[in-house]
Amino acid sequence: MDPSVALITGRDNEKSRAHFDQLLNATSAESAALQILRAVERNQRRVLVGRDAKLADKLLRLLGSWYQPLVLAAARRSARRR
Repeated sequence: MDPSVALITGRDNEKSRAHFDQLLNATSAESAALQILRAVERNQRRVLVGRDAKLADKLLRLLGSWYQPLVLAAARRSARRR
């Protein structure tokens, strides 16, 4: 991770990386594989695996170019709480 992550989150890189990995591990590897295989069988162009991917996709589609500034503001707010 970039050293600037510490400025945003208020944590060192290792703690930020561990927290990020914990958030991403919401879907098991087996579940992800099954979802991907089903999407391939159905000839789907895209597959969103996990709640985080589905939420990010909806936010991005809803907010468009406002997505990045809002995510950055939420990350800063979350870092201040900890």
